[in-house]
Amino acid sequence: MYHDARTTGEEAKVHGEGAYYDIYNSINNAKKHIFISGWSLNVDMRLNRDVDESLGQLLIRKSHEDGVTVCVLLWRSSAEGNLITDTFSGIEKKADVGGTRNFSAYRFFENSLVQIKLWGANPLSKHIFTIYGKTMHQKFIICDTDNGNDSMAYIGGLDLSFGRYDTPEHPLFPEDNSDFMKYAFNEQLPDKDQNTFYGNVRLPWHDIHMAVTGDIVKDLAKHFYDRWTHALFTDKCTFLRGNQAADKHANLNLLELVKVATKETERGPYNSQLLLSFGETEKNAEKSIQKAYLTTIALAKQFIYIESQFLIGGSMMWEDPNEYGNNQIPVQILLRIEEAIRYKQQFKVYVVIPLFPDNQKYMPHVMYNQFQTIKMMYRVIGLMIKKHRGTDSNAPKPDDYLFIGCLGKSEVNKKDNKAEHNQIYVHSKMMIIDDRFIIAGSANLNERSMNGAMDAEICVSLWNKNHTGANMAVIQAEERHDAELGTEPQEEKVQPEEEPVAENEPVKLFRKRIWKEVFGEEITKYDPQSSKCMELVQALAAANRKHFLAKEPLESGHIMRAPFTVDSNGTAKSEKVGINYINKVSGQEYLKGLDFAGTKAYTFTLQFL
Repeated sequence: MYHDARTTGEEAKVHGEGAYYDIYNSINNAKKHIFISGWSLNVDMRLNRDVDESLGQLLIRKSHEDGVTVCVLLWRSSAEGNLITDTFSGIEKKADVGGTRNFSAYRFFENSLVQIKLWGANPLSKHIFTIYGKTMHQKFIICDTDNGNDSMAYIGGLDLSFGRYDTPEHPLFPEDNSDFMKYAFNEQLPDKDQNTFYGNVRLPWHDIHMAVTGDIVKDLAKHFYDRWTHALFTDKCTFLRGNQAADKHANLNLLELVKVATKETERGPYNSQLLLSFGETEKNAEKSIQKAYLTTIALAKQFIYIESQFLIGGSMMWEDPNEYGNNQIPVQILLRIEEAIRYKQQFKVYVVIPLFPDNQKYMPHVMYNQFQTIKMMYRVIGLMIKKHRGTDSNAPKPDDYLFIGCLGKSEVNKKDNKAEHNQIYVHSKMMIIDDRFIIAGSANLNERSMNGAMDAEICVSLWNKNHTGANMAVIQAEERHDAELGTEPQEEKVQPEEEPVAENEPVKLFRKRIWKEVFGEEITKYDPQSSKCMELVQALAAANRKHFLAKEPLESGHIMRAPFTVDSNGTAKSEKVGINYINKVSGQEYLKGLDFAGTKAYTFTLQFL
């Protein structure tokens, strides 16, 4: 499991050089097949910064010189050009400014042996698409290992694209500009300025990725094959365009290339399950990602730790109800918190999101929906406390159970000795429960990712073989939250004893690695479900927020409280984000005065040209 694209220092000695380096080595050592599915792929980026070979050059070398079957399946953004016709004039230029760069990848591989297909919405379809669109958001790679006798896969939130390369230190002014600045961009700026750096303040990038082996690789390969052959679509709501190499090998059975060894003794200690958000309509879509989140949250006993690019859901309970965020994940978190309030259980929820998400075009509307979710959650917790614990001075407060924070960095530029600050962009899509269960992949906590008929998403859940997993949890979860949640308890409910998680448990070790980066090493010494841990996190986040606004070094880690306050009744009030990008050439300011509450959302019909 990886946090961020590159590890450094002592951690690198123990855990390796990081996701991009391991992906490079797997691709470089592949003998038979390389399958890539992605939202964005930049052929000019280098996975291994010690080798002067771009990703595009690497894939062409493997296909031409080594005879490896290379298949690349990328999203076709409707905003980047016409997929139906053969006219690609101007697309590369448009796609390289704030886009996925997938048309440039198509052009790069067009006459090579690398098979590439672009996957996107059919402009001739009668389907009406809203602002959500139908994005192919999945990010995974499958490569053969052991001279073709086995296979492995990489899956998570990292695209093979610009801006993703980073280390847990997240420097704003890296000395090695070739590793950071050349391959970076700022999603928070308008499209025309996303590749411009004002004073060389880069946007740090935090992400989660994982490598998997075993039978789950077969499931991934089957899903890739189905999408590659268009087998999952019957009403022509999507459209594929392939290059000559893809057309020439149209009858090649890709699944026959994927071999998975069955030496279980050499596998890790985990059970695993492939999860999807995928389908043509909400009625027939697979929603196993959302189901896994709901069932495992209901079974959580001690704590939940979430990192997500967005936090939007439970919209029918908002002050301004709508269907933008109909998924019930925030509601399920509230149900579990209610149980902790009623029965006086030690239970905590930690959520880390970006300071502000997306780009300028949609950002205020996304932030509005996100803050509607946050306000609803704290308001409901306040009502739960009042109902079950009363209003006396000893009653807990809403933020005793739920913490929502962001990541940031302040740093002095050695060139002019001036301090600057920026958010660390949280692009992760991950949840850890009780140090026993983890789910990670491409799906955010919002309606687009969880609906099933909107963005195509993919995740993997992992749990210790000695621990009840998500595929066994459905009945227990339904019994738990359908039981007597509406009545007062006759006596305190005691949580069943469970053996403590061993210090060498991989999920726990990984969570502590992330927390060392996010919160600093001191907080990793405390049990996440303890009141002491929550108190320390709240205090550190508040102090770091003050340092961040003053452009001073943070006390520890990168955590800051999100720009809002919560009173003892659960009323959340937003604040200014406190960051401003200035174009040093034109003097134009971006995001000045941006409020964390955003502005009211809207939807519109996208034209698929």
